[in-house]
Amino acid sequence: MRKETEILDTTLDRLGFDAAKRDRISLLMAEADWTRWFETIDNSPYALTDWLNAFAFFDVWLRDHEISARPVEAMLGYLECCTLTIAETLSLPEFTDLLRGNLEQYGFDAAQPATPCA
Repeated sequence: MRKETEILDTTLDRLGFDAAKRDRISLLMAEADWTRWFETIDNSPYALTDWLNAFAFFDVWLRDHEISARPVEAMLGYLECCTLTIAETLSLPEFTDLLRGNLEQYGFDAAQPATPCA
């Protein structure tokens, strides 16, 4: 896990996030099983930098929609699902644009409290 954390920290530094954003993303990312997610990222058409930018956008989108929950594993799963919606014959869209489109069309229910059944 130490190696994954070092890779994440190095990549966040390279992306040029300000210190507050970098620390926030690092803190949220500490909750994830990065051994598993690195394999998922490696098998996706997007680089780690794309995933981290998309994750940072996701965090801002949740804040802008006044959603305080940050279910990191569900957020990463949502990003993974976004990668599966790409038609192979089309050029690869920017990951944050793809995420934005999915969030606008489908929302993100995993961050909402469950509705009790009547």
